[in-house]
Amino acid sequence: AARLLGVAAELRAATGARRPPVEQPDHDATVAACRRALGDGYEDALAMGRLTPLGRIVERVRASAHPVRA
Repeated sequence: AARLLGVAAELRAATGARRPPVEQPDHDATVAACRRALGDGYEDALAMGRLTPLGRIVERVRASAHPVRA
């Protein structure tokens, strides 16, 4: 989750997009949970996410997605 927060932060910075205010409480709760779980490792995981190339993220998402069957 911390890596994905880093990815999202990087995408927002690159595009100038802002987090919708309605999402802020969930974001804050996720950050707090990650900090509790990872301790000092949180900042490292966040940085790893920020440095991960977008293409690699897309590949991982596609690889983990389950096919939808009709």
